[in-house]
Amino acid sequence: MPDRNALARLATVACLVLPIAACQTFGTASLIASSAPTELSSASAGTIARDLASKLVEHIGPGTGTILLASTEAPFASALESALRAKGYAVTRGGSAGEGASIPLAYVVDRGDGEILVRLSTKTLDLTRTYRETPTGAVPSSPVSIMRRG
Repeated sequence: MPDRNALARLATVACLVLPIAACQTFGTASLIASSAPTELSSASAGTIARDLASKLVEHIGPGTGTILLASTEAPFASALESALRAKGYAVTRGGSAGEGASIPLAYVVDRGDGEILVRLSTKTLDLTRTYRETPTGAVPSSPVSIMRRG
């Protein structure tokens, strides 16, 4: 019969180590895959992209490098590219930035409970905000959530 104290210690160690191990397997070296629903109107995509591009500039500075966006056909990708260019960034899609600093940028746009949740992610920063669609675009329905890494 196994020693009860040994089993209790094993269970305690497992409870402490497993959550840490799960964090280690996720890693931050790569970003999430960019995704956006195709049914997002171009007016909403443009409004959201301009809003979050201005928030991104507040945290990483204007024109500090070339933004690397995933090459997708989603209306939000085009709107985000235009909004970032208007803020003074060089933007490339799906390739490399060439010489100089590059900033890989991923995005997720998701719908739920009548709201649109949008997250922009770099290797060191996540910006998240929810929006409500209106006939002329979208309006923020939450403050910007900022998460810094590193």
